[in-house]
Amino acid sequence: MKSFPTLLILLFFGGCHLFQRTPTTAPVIDRVIQARFPGGRDEFNRTPESYEARAAHGMISSEGEPATEIALDVLKRGGNAVDAAVALSFAIGVYRPHSTGIGGGGFMIVYDERSAKAEVLDMRERAPLRSSRDMYLDKSGDVTDKSRWGGLAVATPGLVAGLWEAFQKRGSGKITWKELVLPSAKLAREGFAVDPDMAEAIEWTADKGLLEKFPSAKKLLAPNGKLLKQGDLYQNPNLAKTLETIAEKGKDGFYKGWVAQDIVAAVKKDGGILEQKDLDRYELRYLDPVKADFGEFTVLSMPPPSSGGVHIVEMLNMAETLIRDIDLESVSNWHLKAEIMRRAFADRSKYLGDPSFFKVPVSGLTSEEYAQQLTKGIDRSKASKSVEVQPGQPAPYEKIHTTHFSIVDDNGLAVASTQTINYLFGAVLVAGASGVFLNDEMDDFSAKPGAPNLFGLVGGEANAIAPLKTPLSSMSPTVVTKEGKIYLVLGSPGGSKIITSVWNVLFNVLHHKLTLRDAIFAPRMHHQWLPDKLVTEPGWETATLQGLRDKGHEIEELKTPSLGSVTAVMVEPGGGKIGVADPRRGGAAAGY
Repeated sequence: MKSFPTLLILLFFGGCHLFQRTPTTAPVIDRVIQARFPGGRDEFNRTPESYEARAAHGMISSEGEPATEIALDVLKRGGNAVDAAVALSFAIGVYRPHSTGIGGGGFMIVYDERSAKAEVLDMRERAPLRSSRDMYLDKSGDVTDKSRWGGLAVATPGLVAGLWEAFQKRGSGKITWKELVLPSAKLAREGFAVDPDMAEAIEWTADKGLLEKFPSAKKLLAPNGKLLKQGDLYQNPNLAKTLETIAEKGKDGFYKGWVAQDIVAAVKKDGGILEQKDLDRYELRYLDPVKADFGEFTVLSMPPPSSGGVHIVEMLNMAETLIRDIDLESVSNWHLKAEIMRRAFADRSKYLGDPSFFKVPVSGLTSEEYAQQLTKGIDRSKASKSVEVQPGQPAPYEKIHTTHFSIVDDNGLAVASTQTINYLFGAVLVAGASGVFLNDEMDDFSAKPGAPNLFGLVGGEANAIAPLKTPLSSMSPTVVTKEGKIYLVLGSPGGSKIITSVWNVLFNVLHHKLTLRDAIFAPRMHHQWLPDKLVTEPGWETATLQGLRDKGHEIEELKTPSLGSVTAVMVEPGGGKIGVADPRRGGAAAGY
C-alpha cells in the first residue's frame, strides 16, 4: 500500500495550541470539540488539552486516570512496558467493571524494536467443555437471551492467565508480581468516585431490570437499594481480597482454590455450565500479527480469532484504491468510506472465526488484489444496499464495551492491549465472595447463523459454538512501525465500532496527515453492513449529511460523540512520546 499525503497547513487550536491540519479538517474537528466540550469542559470537568501528554521517556494512554497513574509509577521505578501493562490491566479492571476485569479476557501485542518483532498473546475467553452449537435456541429454534446475561453466558476467563504469562516471559525482573497487583487491591478496597461513563452504564443496566434479576451485582452497584451516581464512592472489598490472593499465588490464585470455587459455584447456581475442569484446561495461544505495509509504515494488528486486524488492513487496501486527495469533510470521502466499511463487515460475517476450528483466508482477505476486486462494485455516485452486498470471494487460503491501553517505554518496547468482559458489566453476574464480574462472551458466538448479537453483528458457520472454541472478536490493538521503529500504538473499545474507530484514526494519521490529537478528536462514522445504516457522530455539517442521504445512505445521527474511545501513543523522530486519550469516555494519558 502507498499513502497519498494531502496539503498541510498550520492552524491555532483553542487560541493557543499549534496543530497541523489539512485545509478542510479544522472546522469539523472544532465542531466535534464544541459538542464534546460545551462551555470549554466536558462532563468530566476537563478541557481538550488535558487529554494529551508529552514526555521524553515512557508514555501511557488508557481509559482511566487511576490506572494510568498506577502504570506510570511502574515505568518510573524501572519497570518495562509489559510490567506496566500488567499493573494497568488489574487496575483498569477495578476502575471500569462495566467494561473489563479479571472475569474476562483480551488480546495483547508486544513489539520490541530491538529485534523488530511483534508477538501476539491471545488471552481471550474459551467456550466451556459442555458448550453445544444450539445451546441458546428455544424449542422453536429462536435465539434466547441466555447468551447475554446470567450463568449460561459465561465463557472461561483468560485475562489472569495471560497477564501471568506476559509477566513471566517479558517482565523486566525489576518489579515483583506482587508489587504490580497490590495497587489494584488497594483501589478496590478504598474505592473511587464513579465517573460519568460508569454512572451511565449502571443506569442502563438498572433500566433493563438486570439489577433486580442479579442481586450480586445490585449489592455493588446499588448499595442500600440506591443506584450509584456520578461522584458516588464505589468499593468492592471482596475483589480486593481476590486480588490479594492473586498477588500472593500468581495465576493459581484465580484458577484454583477459593476464588475458582466461588466463580464456578456462582455460575452453576445461575444455570451455567462453567466447571473447574474448564479453568484447569484453559490454554493461552501465541499468534502472528496481521501485517501490511502502508507507504513508509508497517501496520501490525490483531489476527483471528479477532476480525480486527484483517478488516483494518482490508479497509486500508480499499481506501488506497479509492481515496487519494479527497478532503476529509467531503461527501465523496465519507460515501466511499461507508461503502468500504460495508464490504469489510460483509466479509466478517462469513470468513472470520477461531482459526483452530475454521480456516480463515487471512492472506486472501488482506491482499491488494482482493481489495481491487471489491472496489469495482462500489458506485461513486450512490450507496449500495446491504442486502445486495454479499461476502466477496478472496483468493485461496495461503497460510460495547471493552477497554484499551497503549504503552511505550524508554527501551523500545510497546504494548497495545484490548480487554473486555463484553457488554456492560458482562453477564451482570458477580461471584459474590470474590467480587468478580463475570463475562458474557458466549454472546460473541453465532448463537444461530444469521442472527445478530448484542452489537447487531451477524455471524455464520465460522463462528458457530463449539467446546473450547474462542468467540470471534472485533478487538484491534495495533502497532505501527517506521523502518522498524515504533511510530504509533493504538486501539479502542466499542464492540463492532472498534474496527472502524481504529481504522479512522489510522487513516487520519497515515493518509490525511492529521496530528494524533486531531485524528482522535475528529468525528467518526460507522457502517457494519447490517443493519444497513450509516451511524454518525455530532460535528458534521448538515450539508455533508444531506449529501450522503442524497446518495442513498440511511443515516442515524448520534447525540454525543460515542463511536469508540481510542487511546494512543506516538513516538516522535527524536524519541519523544505523545500520548492522547479519547475524550469520548474520559481517558487519561501520562508520561515522564
